[in-house]
Formats: sequence, C-alpha cells, structure tokens
Amino acid sequence: MADKNPRAPRREPAPESGEKVVQTFRLPVSLIAYLRKQAEDRGYDLTRFVNTVLDGFQTYHGLPRMAAQLLEQDREALKMDKLDYFLHVFHERSKVVEAKKPGFDLAADAETPKSKR
Repeated sequence: MADKNPRAPRREPAPESGEKVVQTFRLPVSLIAYLRKQAEDRGYDLTRFVNTVLDGFQTYHGLPRMAAQLLEQDREALKMDKLDYFLHVFHERSKVVEAKKPGFDLAADAETPKSKR
C-alpha cells in the first residue's frame, strides 16, 4: 500500500523483488546519443542497455562469484569506492597494453592449443 504522506521518504523496492521503478535523470544530449548508439550496436533498447551497464557495475559484470569476491576484497584493501576501483583496473590494463601492444591477448589465445584453454 502506498504511503499517503507526500513528505514520507519513497520506499525503494527490494533488489531481489524484480519490481521496477521509474527514475528520471538529466543527461547531456551527447551522452544519450552515445548510449543509444551503444545499445543499438548490441541490439538492445536503451532501457535494457542502461540496466545491463548499471547491473554490471554492481555485480562486476557477471564474473564468477569467486572472481568478483576477490576483486571486491582487493577494492576494499585499496580503500577505493567502486568507480575509482574500475578506473584503477582500466589504468593498470592500459599500462600492460602499452608495454605489450593493443590486442596482445588475441595473439596469445591463437598460439594456445584449444585443449589448454
């Protein structure tokens, strides 16, 4: 039942409930255009794409639980919030790419026999 007091804080749904809430954000036109293009490239509508990105931020993009827990422990040990941690991980990756070359993983995968992957 909805609270009839307009000053009462809004009740957020339990994350596990599957209940959806309409939330409005003000975003620059260029960001909306970028998001729409990313969604279109994946064959998603904008809502599905934004939900996927935000859920991925929350859940380490669907990594296996053990990997996500390990990264979460690392993030906590570094005393970073999640956004700063993701930026840190991207920066560390950029240093490896700079040292090796863009796409170096593909070359390593091509050289590894399928039975060893």
